Amino acid sequence: MKAVPLTYHQCVKFPTPSGVGMVNGDQEMSRSCYLTSHMLKIQLQLTSFGVPKDSTFPSGQQSIKVLIDVSVDPEHPEHVVKISLGLESKLRDELIKFLSKHKSSFASSIDDMLGIDPAIISHELHVDQSLKPIKQIKRTKVGPDRAKAVNHEVDRLLRSGSILEVKYPDRLANPVIVKKKNEKWRVCVDFTDINKALPEGY
Repeated sequence: MKAVPLTYHQCVKFPTPSGVGMVNGDQEMSRSCYLTSHMLKIQLQLTSFGVPKDSTFPSGQQSIKVLIDVSVDPEHPEHVVKISLGLESKLRDELIKFLSKHKSSFASSIDDMLGIDPAIISHELHVDQSLKPIKQIKRTKVGPDRAKAVNHEVDRLLRSGSILEVKYPDRLANPVIVKKKNEKWRVCVDFTDINKALPEGY
């Protein structure tokens, strides 16, 4: 047939007596079909808890882009995952049951990620070795509310093993404390100098 698939353009072109023929694909439909066929392999007897049974989308117009929150742990209803509202009721129940069975695989906070083996995941920065460490500007004093937020964040990250105590504070990037919309504090780090030492686009 001499067909040529064009993955980026989601189409297939092929020669015909009258010229070049083309068949266009639909990415949304492809995803929906893949998810449906994959989840049908799970053979489980399922029951749902508090999830809408019927989709608001007419048949044939379901969309995986509209997501709903589903609690996978009855003891902690605030722990939710997002699934497609466009799934059929049976498939949706199967998915919820599967996610609930493996609820321990989901981390709702950094405190749930204790002791991750570096063999599973690790990260390193490829810093330009020709650059010298830059001594940071001494951090100015912050108000009691901001200091409390920084101490709380540091304690939380230490408990989870995400950070380690070091003995060269002059080389550490200073924290930046920003108030969020909910009036709580977000603790960030000023990585301006380290960004300059990393390859472009890293």
